[in-house]
Amino acid sequence: MLDQNIGMLESDSRNLRRKQAQAMLDLFEADCGREAITLDEIKEWASAQQDGKLQLRIERLVSARLSRHNKWPKPLVRAFRQAQRDVLGAPPVR
Repeated sequence: MLDQNIGMLESDSRNLRRKQAQAMLDLFEADCGREAITLDEIKEWASAQQDGKLQLRIERLVSARLSRHNKWPKPLVRAFRQAQRDVLGAPPVR
């Protein structure tokens, strides 16, 4: 039982990281008006962002997408909100 729960949490964590990566790509496209071609241009774009602002934008976008899709498992939503509190030191965006 414990192994099964750990497996579910690991899967949820990977899914959350994929959602965050997709959000970053979507923000790049919105800011630059085109899709990213190389990882280096994403790194350059990300490093030009204000401290913490990019992370906040990513978390807000993922949070909004999680809210719109009630199909997300509750453990994933809880894990996301806890990570948001840990990173931002603030209550989650609703």
